[in-house]
Amino acid sequence: MNRKGTRAAGQLPISSWIFNGRCLFSVFEVISEAMSVELNQERVNDTAKLMIHRLIARAISRDPSLVEKAKVSLHRSSQHFDGYSFVREWSELLDHHPSEVRRLLASRSERMTRLRLSSPFILAEGIDFGNTALRRRIWRAAKRVAQASPTFAELPRMVA
Repeated sequence: MNRKGTRAAGQLPISSWIFNGRCLFSVFEVISEAMSVELNQERVNDTAKLMIHRLIARAISRDPSLVEKAKVSLHRSSQHFDGYSFVREWSELLDHHPSEVRRLLASRSERMTRLRLSSPFILAEGIDFGNTALRRRIWRAAKRVAQASPTFAELPRMVA
């Protein structure tokens, strides 16, 4: 910044610099480094699970009985995982109206990202993702989406 409060061409404002305890990095340097970092497989898998659950949400709009079938699947799972919090959370979620269940399944919230890891819909009768070609297509699409949309969480950590 010069004395008039303006900046020279190509110079970044101070607010766009990050201090890591030793030196300053421009936000652009950090982002370009993050883009060159290998794709986070956990993020790809979470994106694939979101895509699958969006397909399930569409199926529920055609057949709301899938929610009841998921309850049966959850009941079977609860015999093996009695006392786990995901059983209670899914049970509460499945008690909602099917339109609310659909909305929640498609949600990008941290809670739903976590719950999709233990989804009763995957094992429910009437829902079949056993087709290997379909699963591969979903995973490849998830990989493309994850590559196209880096998030702050993927930026490299700066240690002091």
